[in-house]
Amino acid sequence: MTTVEDFVPKQTDGQHAADVHTFYGLDGSAPVVAPGYLPTRRAAKGASEFEKTMRLRLRSLSQGKYKAGPEEAQALQEARLPLKEREGGGWCIDGDAARKENDVVKDVVDQQRAADVRTFYGLDGSAPVVAPGYLPTRRAAKGASEFEKTTRSRLGKLTQDSHKAGPEEAQALQDAGLPLKAREGSGWCIDGDAALREKDVVKAVVDQERAADVRAFYGLDGKNAPVVARGHLPTRHAPAGASEFEKATRSRLAGLVTESYKAGPEEARALQEAGLPLKERGRGGQCIGKYAVRRESGLGGLQYPQNPVSSQSYQSLGSHPGQVSGSGAPAWSQGVSATAAMPVYSSGYGYADAGPSSAAGPSDTRWSPEPHAKKASKRGRG
Repeated sequence: MTTVEDFVPKQTDGQHAADVHTFYGLDGSAPVVAPGYLPTRRAAKGASEFEKTMRLRLRSLSQGKYKAGPEEAQALQEARLPLKEREGGGWCIDGDAARKENDVVKDVVDQQRAADVRTFYGLDGSAPVVAPGYLPTRRAAKGASEFEKTTRSRLGKLTQDSHKAGPEEAQALQDAGLPLKAREGSGWCIDGDAALREKDVVKAVVDQERAADVRAFYGLDGKNAPVVARGHLPTRHAPAGASEFEKATRSRLAGLVTESYKAGPEEARALQEAGLPLKERGRGGQCIGKYAVRRESGLGGLQYPQNPVSSQSYQSLGSHPGQVSGSGAPAWSQGVSATAAMPVYSSGYGYADAGPSSAAGPSDTRWSPEPHAKKASKRGRG
């Protein structure tokens, strides 16, 4: 029985080679499929007879139904298709090793995702959204770009086995310092247990800022006059006219006594430098030991360096507590006698007369705001 194929002239090995060159654009024409990819058998609607025939031929070569002669085999190698010797002679395409046309889209997506990772972590020279080495939170801040939202979501999903990174994206993730693990089946995912988290960066930065606040509050940074003497815990309530910095730091230190807050390692170190006793907090971290600490109020005759921030002198300062306008030096370093610059705290919130010593200044310079004075009278002195 004869078929239509019996009446079609058979092509020579050289003609098959020329067709491969044309199909993959190796002859300067537009490629039907990118070199290196084995095409699908089915052609798109409206495809030419040449394309349909070549798709069938190449798929058949990958299944061992046809064999390529030396010239066609050479053309297939130039098109970056893997070959293997065929039983009975000749060569065929290694279908298992060949990348498929469908993989073109996957590879393009993989390359785009790799580029997104490098942009997100600033590896391409742009400003990083999150520091390299840290896995971001999935939720973006309000007003974040769609790129940031999408990348955060993508990286969060890659910590789950339900998603996988291709080779290009996996390489970018490694370049960004994220730990990877092989995923069951294929591909890679982010090792969520081993990865450092974005929130860890935030905690570290906040801890360093709080440590700096403690040192500024107690004058340990060499730039600011102490608000309260070293080794003493301030009252929660700041006097009238106090800066926002002083109010916030007083509130923070009071919270560290009640265990409402916990100090990180940097803040804890600064608190120790400030002479405040610490203890381990029941829920982790450290807090100020309330029974061992000395208090700002009720100090009797203890004297303090002049504190221009807490009272009426605040208006003459720069933007940072303890720094006099026009000078970076603390108040007591500007030729002022240390003894003459030391008012004494009473058991209330304001300054009290130091007594007969002329170094303390005249008695009419004491400062005791009315609201605080009323509270002190209700509690009683001492």
